[in-house]
Amino acid sequence: MTRWHKVAERINAALKEREARMVAAFTGATISPWNKEGVEQKAAVMAARGKADLALVEQGSAAVAAIRSALARSNAELGIAARLAEVEAGNRRIGLYRAVLDKQSVDMVQPEHVRHVPVLAVPESEP
Repeated sequence: MTRWHKVAERINAALKEREARMVAAFTGATISPWNKEGVEQKAAVMAARGKADLALVEQGSAAVAAIRSALARSNAELGIAARLAEVEAGNRRIGLYRAVLDKQSVDMVQPEHVRHVPVLAVPESEP
C-alpha cells in the first residue's frame, strides 16, 4: 500500500508541472495586428502543447483518483483507521504520563501512586 501512496504522490508532482505548462500555453501568447510574422503559428503550436498537457492532466488526475479510491477501500477492509485511532490514543496517553514523570522527582510520588503507569511511558534511560 505504501508504494501506491508514493505512486500517487509522484503522479501528482508530475501533474503540477504539466498544469503549469498548460496554463502558460493558454495564457502566454496574445495575437494582435502588431505581432511579428509567425507568431500565430507559434501560438498554435503552444496551444496544441497545452491541449496535449490538458489531456495528460485529466488522465493523470483520474489515475490518482482511482489509486486513492482503491487505497481507501483497502484501508477500510483492513481497519487501518481504527488502528490509527488506537495508536494515536496510546501515544497521547504515553505523552501525558511522560510529561508527568519528567516533571516529578522521587520525593513527590509514592510507589503505589505510579503502580499503574504503563511501562512504555517510562523513558529507557531509567531503571
